[in-house]
Amino acid sequence: MRAEIDRIEDGKFAVIYFETGAELILPVELLGFKAYEGQHLKVEFTPDTASEKESSERISDLQRRLLERTRKRDNDEKEEK
Repeated sequence: MRAEIDRIEDGKFAVIYFETGAELILPVELLGFKAYEGQHLKVEFTPDTASEKESSERISDLQRRLLERTRKRDNDEKEEK
């Protein structure tokens, strides 16, 4: 995918226009190179399956712990009655 840096705002943010018409504003420091207005870019997004798996496992663990806590609370309430 191709894009172009339309402008740099306040020396801190790059306004990037994609060939599709989409616009993205990023801190210049995230680009990792000296950015300038009119600069053409090749843009590629790649999935990070390792990070996605880690996040999914963390969420599943939190859900499991919350469910256990809810079940324990419900059981405790039943025993009190």
